Parts: sequence; C-alpha cells; structure tokens
Amino acid sequence: SEWNPADADPNSTIQFDLDRLRQRSRDMVRNVPLATGAINTVCTNVVGAGLALQSRIDRSILNLTDEQADAWESKVESEWSLFWDTPEVDASRTLNGSALTELIFRQALENGEAFVNLPRIRRFSPYDLKLQVIEADRVNNSNYEANNDRLFMGIETDIYGAPVAYHVCNQFPY
Repeated sequence: SEWNPADADPNSTIQFDLDRLRQRSRDMVRNVPLATGAINTVCTNVVGAGLALQSRIDRSILNLTDEQADAWESKVESEWSLFWDTPEVDASRTLNGSALTELIFRQALENGEAFVNLPRIRRFSPYDLKLQVIEADRVNNSNYEANNDRLFMGIETDIYGAPVAYHVCNQFPY
C-alpha cells in the first residue's frame, strides 16, 4: 500500500534515480557474492569465449570453385584474427576483442547501458579501426544543459526519436 510509482514517461521516471541505481548496482557486483555470481553466470552463458568468425560465402553467386572459396574464407578468418585476437583492437591497448565483448556486456548489465566509440587510430596493426569503451556515466548533456524533448541525458535525437549525437565528457564526471 506504500508503493506509489510515478506516473510519467520512462525518461522522466529514470533521470533522477539513474546515478543512484548505477552506484548501487556497482556496489552489489563488487560486494555481494550472489550479485557477482549472477553477473558472471550470465556473462559466461551469453558471451562465453567471445565472438568467433566462421566465414561462409555463397560460392554459386560469386561463381567460385570450392578451392577458391575455401582460400577466400581462410584468408578472411586469418585477417579477422589479426584484428580481433590482439589488444590492438582496443583503443587503450589493454584487451583483445573477446575481452572487450565481455566488458561491454558486463557494463550493460551493471550500468544499464554501454557505449562504444569506433575511432581510427594508426598504429602497428594493419587496421586503423579500434574499439573504445565509454562508461555510461560519461554520456551527459554538454555543460550540464537541462534535458529537453530533443536532448536527454547526453543523447540528442531527431524529431522521430532516433539518436543523432551522443555528448561524451572527456573524463569521468565528479
């Protein structure tokens, strides 16, 4: 009888509680073994060992012989491994692609969302594309501008509600 949830749109309902919900969630994952185990179990069951490429092209459409198609598939899988299986895929050069996948999924579970930037950084790898994981807390309105119908908690939308820009702080707030 004491539970009186707010009658409002989803954005309005969550905006005042989101920081506290994230703080509590993170604290539970760090300090409550049951929560830690739940997150670990879900990550193991969903992410597992991470993404693996199994290249299969349509040989008939491309008019390739079995030998040509096998060679192409093998080459693509080798290139994928060069990109994905080293820390060079990570903008911060700390995790390989599979570890990044788990980190992103964990952040989504703990924080409610996760953001990934795709910068192009020229380094030792033959591929300039990198993945940069961004903490959800860093996505905020510029200069702490008030939320409005087109900008809400760092996400700017068009008239149909589709995201057109994400406003990201250059460091963790607070």
